[in-house]
Amino acid sequence: MGRLAAPTSPLSALLERVGPIFSKAGDATPILIGKGHLEHGIGAGPRVVLVPDTKGKWGPPPKQNAGYLAGVTSGCMVYVRGAESGGDATRFAAAEALAQRVINVVHHLAPGRTTGGPWGDDSPVSVEAFGADLAFGFTYTWPVPTDPVILAAIAAALTPTSAEDPMRPNGDAGTTFTIEPTTNGSR
Repeated sequence: MGRLAAPTSPLSALLERVGPIFSKAGDATPILIGKGHLEHGIGAGPRVVLVPDTKGKWGPPPKQNAGYLAGVTSGCMVYVRGAESGGDATRFAAAEALAQRVINVVHHLAPGRTTGGPWGDDSPVSVEAFGADLAFGFTYTWPVPTDPVILAAIAAALTPTSAEDPMRPNGDAGTTFTIEPTTNGSR
């Protein structure tokens, strides 16, 4: 029998922790969750927008015999805009630094459960001007523990699929025997 499952955190719990960690680190960059916060355009302030993918997948548990029933993998896109200095050569420097900070938080909160994804320029204009945005993604996998209440309900609802055999008592095939080991070492 496997051991009890460790507490798990779905993607939503991981994303909820990014803002408080930024705050504890003294970084006041707004951390927003959801595509409703996506805003493009010159003059938009520094921010991080975490947008969970609308689709993911579930399958076998990431760890066998640990009390997990399944595993869920879902993705997230991260859109960052840093505070720009105004120089063409350093236009993306602040956005890159902010992206690295987000990666640090996500990777340290979920080591071994995150995988990097796409990375690229997401600026609202195609010319070298104010409004440098970066977008990158990652996937996150978390285990789904076996729910003991559901398991008990399933066990209570089960009925035999075939009638009992009246010729044989349950659990005895009529071929039982006993073994008496000896301790004298003789054969």
